Amino acid sequence: MEQGCTGDRFKERFVRSVRHPLLPVIMTGLMIRLILMPLLTYAYDISFWATTIQNIMSGDGLYDMPGYYYSPVWGYILGAVGFIGNVLLGITSMGGFFEELLPGIELFENCYTSTAIVTTIEFNILIKVPLILSDVLVAWMLYSLVKEKTGDERKAATGAALWFLCPIVIYMSSIHATFDTFSVLFTLLSVMLLRKEHYLLAGMSIATATFTKLFPAYLIVVLVAYTLARHRGDRNAIGKNIMKMAAGALIITLLIYAPMLLDGTFAESFFFITARVGGASVPTENEQDLFALLSSGGMRIVTLVQFVILPGICYLAYRMYTGGKDKTEEELDDRLLLLALVTTTFSLAWVPSPQYLLIIIPFLAYHIIAKDCRLIIPWVVMSVGAVLFAFSTSNFSLLLSLGAYTDIIELGTVIFLMESMHVPVFGMPFQQLLFIITGIIEGVGIWMIFLYIYLRRREHVVNG
Repeated sequence: MEQGCTGDRFKERFVRSVRHPLLPVIMTGLMIRLILMPLLTYAYDISFWATTIQNIMSGDGLYDMPGYYYSPVWGYILGAVGFIGNVLLGITSMGGFFEELLPGIELFENCYTSTAIVTTIEFNILIKVPLILSDVLVAWMLYSLVKEKTGDERKAATGAALWFLCPIVIYMSSIHATFDTFSVLFTLLSVMLLRKEHYLLAGMSIATATFTKLFPAYLIVVLVAYTLARHRGDRNAIGKNIMKMAAGALIITLLIYAPMLLDGTFAESFFFITARVGGASVPTENEQDLFALLSSGGMRIVTLVQFVILPGICYLAYRMYTGGKDKTEEELDDRLLLLALVTTTFSLAWVPSPQYLLIIIPFLAYHIIAKDCRLIIPWVVMSVGAVLFAFSTSNFSLLLSLGAYTDIIELGTVIFLMESMHVPVFGMPFQQLLFIITGIIEGVGIWMIFLYIYLRRREHVVNG
């Protein structure tokens, strides 16, 4: 009798799982990613991941040898991936040298690598697996967040789809192989934990997100302001919970940087900050080149606008606190999620590299479903523009691994296609023209978010 009941419960759970509205979203997104993973890869970044893993496997620390210019979190993930690939899966080769690429090294400066190394398809897939797993976790968290707000499973699944089926999210995990999805995972987790008053864990999560990619740091002041507003008038609760968040952040910081403190490379571990700031101030050799002007002059502007962004976000946090007076818990949560969207968008309003935009997508998806469906317009413009923007840099180098290790396409054909992107159009290489146009499209999508938030607030005021 008991076995029969157990069997019935198992069957019921299985049927419910199969009929779960999130399942088609996950299956569709995974199918797209599984097709793209072996076919297309941005060889420039992934060649550095291979170098980092080689350094780790040779017994060196992350910063003992040149080749790794990021925070430690991604390095630890790469170390784990390298161990799994080498020890458990027997993947001994991560890439090879191809002389055919040598003549185009200067022409294709940022398309693949300066050493004519092309990573293997097996290695490309190995690197992308943890990124895709992170995408799935973010989709589930977003589903839970929207369901909690709306009480509607189908709306929640649609919200998750706006992340998991978003073109730029798919591109970054299954083609570019960049690790911003982990930063998004911990950023979203920190907001969800804070809403549930898990302050220690929220502090640990936002610190992990920040030490994965810097941009979540802007959210810290908003999270603190939310805590102040939620416990307004209770100094003991405010002090205790702020201390819990700080303790969580400190614990994670010590854990992340312990190896660097022990091997004396602590200062080098912050090169991922100084390199970008320094690079922003170093002119290129040919300042008459429009692409060079955009790269060097544009990066100088990016450095300067950070001094505008931080005060602006502090003001938003202040509004979070002052505007939270006499608000219910639900209204405060709404303000937190709105300011999370505004803050992440504002911090990237200078039109950054496309991978950075991933941090905006979950908060934008939430508001499309829970607040204003018109925000789908900037979602489309920004995400599609970002994919095209990413392609303007990588272009046909995405086919290098395919040309080097399969018979699907000849390596010479791939090189010809890459060269064709440098044919002059209106006095400049076509790649540069595409870079400018698609960057503008991405930027329009970003700024449209502010437009629709403003329109919604104005309608709210007019309607009383």
